[in-house]
Amino acid sequence: MARPSRTRRSVLASTGIAAVAALAGCLNGDDDPPEDEGEAEAEPEPEPEDEGENGEEEYQLVNELLIYDEDDGSDVDIADAFDGQWFGQLPTLSAGETVTLRAEFVDSNGDILELGDDEEYTLRTVLADGAPDDVVSIDNNDDTVDLTGESAGEADIVFELYDGSAAEWESPPIPAVVED
Repeated sequence: MARPSRTRRSVLASTGIAAVAALAGCLNGDDDPPEDEGEAEAEPEPEPEDEGENGEEEYQLVNELLIYDEDDGSDVDIADAFDGQWFGQLPTLSAGETVTLRAEFVDSNGDILELGDDEEYTLRTVLADGAPDDVVSIDNNDDTVDLTGESAGEADIVFELYDGSAAEWESPPIPAVVED
């Protein structure tokens, strides 16, 4: 007679599990009351600004700019301009010290744009509008730039993707800091 008792236990356990599952399905898991039928539906999400008419993302010549310190021998970027802001910083210089920086301009396809004298684009670095001109000197070299500390202070600089006659893209300003 032990067999019928197991069957009753399994039937009772199965029924209990089914009841709990049915009850859990009826509850929405939060304390908010259900929405009234008469309430307005939520507004649709706005489409991203960089999508074209057919819903595909528009090509951006520069999606991201990565800056590397050529003097430290590392392949890790020290500063990254993305979505209009900088992450990271340039190395702090002493007066008379020079650092060589390399830039990688990355397009919206994830491709790195080739820079150099024989390429379509070069790197050009300039002082930002209103930046003091006695803090750091800039020596552009097609695909790298040498920054030399001149006197203690801070001057914002801008990296440009230059096509030989005009800047095709400009980074947001980033501070170049020189200490005594």
